Amino acid sequence: MLQNDVKELKEKLSERDKKQQGETSYLGVINESQAISDNQLFDELEERQRRGCNVIINNLPEPDESTVTANDKQTFDLNSVTKLISLPGVENIELIKCYRIGKTVTNKPRPIRVILSSAMTAKNVIVKYKAQNGIYVNRDLTKMQQNRAYTIRKEFKRRLSVGDKDIKLKYMNGIPQIVSTKNQ
Repeated sequence: MLQNDVKELKEKLSERDKKQQGETSYLGVINESQAISDNQLFDELEERQRRGCNVIINNLPEPDESTVTANDKQTFDLNSVTKLISLPGVENIELIKCYRIGKTVTNKPRPIRVILSSAMTAKNVIVKYKAQNGIYVNRDLTKMQQNRAYTIRKEFKRRLSVGDKDIKLKYMNGIPQIVSTKNQ
């Protein structure tokens, strides 16, 4: 039964890839010669499901290192995140955990991974939040999704630099797609 589900998923992804007219594949495969094993597919799907309840907040200021303790930093972040995601139209937000990710860099706040109670809550927060003061709320992408998004943005910039002006970058389900602006 599980093998049938995998086969069906691969077929659906293959159909979607064909629709993208030669762009990189949906799962982040860079070209047709690269293959993804069943185990890699399972791992990717599990990772996406696990990250479904998460959001990433970028550019939320960190407290001054010299004046606060580690516990105070966590409290500061928790209060900042709670205030930020308390949005009109998003009810019953249950924040499970939040923490900074990455290494500390001078004058650049680290992103915060926020784990919420459900994937629906995470989606509602992303949809309802409008970027303010350079602070952004995004999906928690897997490495494969991050690589795919990077590859597409790089291809978009390359095509613009060679004079292809009839394209735009459109985000569908949090993943960028290059689309034609002709006949729109």
